[in-house]
Amino acid sequence: ISLSGIGIGLVAGVGLCLLQQQTHFIHLDESLYYVPYAPIHIIWWQVVLVCLVTAFVCFLALLIPTIIVKKIQPVKAIQFR
Repeated sequence: ISLSGIGIGLVAGVGLCLLQQQTHFIHLDESLYYVPYAPIHIIWWQVVLVCLVTAFVCFLALLIPTIIVKKIQPVKAIQFR
């Protein structure tokens, strides 16, 4: 699930950035921002880094509960007090 979320987010995010680069669909008020559209520049190493860090955090989020559950003895977990 984590990897599919990372993949969907990557495709959606990069896709929207590329669409903005080509079509300039996000328009800005030039009197406030001095540019007519939102400029986009994709830095690929940052995209890769975000994906890797996200995957690592998801891995930790799955690993920590697994370690805790491994310490519980099945007999004690089944007993009802």
